[in-house]
Amino acid sequence: MALIECNECGNEVSNKAEQCPKCGAPIKPPKPLKKEKKPLGCGVWVVGLFIVAIFIGVAEEGSKSGGKSAAKQLSESKPKKSCGDDLDCLYREHKIDIAVQCSKAVERLALNSFKWTNAWHEDEFPYYRWKNKEQRTIVAMGDKIQYQNGFGAYINHRYYCRYDLNTKRAVKVEAEAGRF
Repeated sequence: MALIECNECGNEVSNKAEQCPKCGAPIKPPKPLKKEKKPLGCGVWVVGLFIVAIFIGVAEEGSKSGGKSAAKQLSESKPKKSCGDDLDCLYREHKIDIAVQCSKAVERLALNSFKWTNAWHEDEFPYYRWKNKEQRTIVAMGDKIQYQNGFGAYINHRYYCRYDLNTKRAVKVEAEAGRF
């Protein structure tokens, strides 16, 4: 319930009252405000036309190249560089697979709850080394996880994930309390 002013005597009156209790004048509820619809500006039309032009350009480019995407054409035009036995190159090449497979495996080691302590821009596996160069096995390591113990406290742990480059699989995962 809101209080409004009587048009006749200026007394405060409920907006639900039909007449003013002081002077008896009828109370007219205030008219709701109408929002004016503004016509679309020139900028909206320009942006819309620009987006349509981009879609038309992409469609024409796809038909000229036989339906191949620009990324596919680029990957076909450049021969892929072989890393050989260069550990840094191999790790960069397989970094996403290692992070996805190994982080899930490290999380499954938790008996209770866990939480990652790395910031969004930090790697979960910042360290790596050869486990067996002839068998092409890399060990990715990190210390950015805390496992919850039976009392509810979170304990810092370091973890090791053995990744086989031939099968592209996480082979073995271990964790122990502590940091590097």
